Amino acid sequence: MKKKFKISKSPFEILIAFVFSVLAFVKFTVVRAEAIQNGQRVERPSDVAAIHESLGSQLRHQNILETTRVS
Repeated sequence: MKKKFKISKSPFEILIAFVFSVLAFVKFTVVRAEAIQNGQRVERPSDVAAIHESLGSQLRHQNILETTRVS
């Protein structure tokens, strides 16, 4: 008789995994919508990752400029 491979997860762990997957989907959708609104082409998830990275570097650069102006 073969034993079935079983992974036991608590309902809390399943809930946490579900919440993180929903958050990732929302982030993907928001970044994709912003890119389309800015006229950028978005065809693959890697495009969204590249756009998200460029937005992050733009925000970091903007924050650096704002902090140097205050000083």
